[in-house]
Amino acid sequence: MGPINPADHFTLVMHREIRAAGLAGNLCAIALELDGVPPRATVAARCRQFNERFPQATARLRQHGRRFHWEPRAGGEIPFHPIAWNVDEPGARDAILAEVLNRQHPEHDIPPIELFLLEGDGRSVLVLRWFHPAFDAKGAELVLYHLFGDAPPADATAEPVLENLIARWSLWDKIKLGFKAKRMVEGLDRHVSTLPSA
Repeated sequence: MGPINPADHFTLVMHREIRAAGLAGNLCAIALELDGVPPRATVAARCRQFNERFPQATARLRQHGRRFHWEPRAGGEIPFHPIAWNVDEPGARDAILAEVLNRQHPEHDIPPIELFLLEGDGRSVLVLRWFHPAFDAKGAELVLYHLFGDAPPADATAEPVLENLIARWSLWDKIKLGFKAKRMVEGLDRHVSTLPSA
């Protein structure tokens, strides 16, 4: 997946500050309340299929020098955690969701995607938790469509938009853009910050 961009690096530093205060930081979640309880084997199988198609889903954040990179993990799987939920106990669901979202992990061990299934009596809550430098809320929505949608993914036959746009540029345009990006990144690196970077 490569290095994270400067904006994500900034949010990662802020994540440390926010986590130190005991809050969720860059850990975000979508919770879907379901009418029934999906079979665990089905959810686990969908996770495996997703992981085969997108092996980056099991990458971990690593620091090399001053920069952070996503490193793929061979043989990893998307973590899937079934959790028992007493639907008759008031506030039990919200307490479990708060614990799931605020669960502490070291940054180098936070999975980009994690699935939780709160299983109650005839009801369940499916929670997709993600680490923000991996993707945003729209990306999380797309992950859910890929994981549990019955239709084939929309991008299966789509034209590669970025490649088509880049193909229109001349070699000199690409070289100029590369130098411009390099100058901008070096300019960002020269800024002095009072926040910790490691």
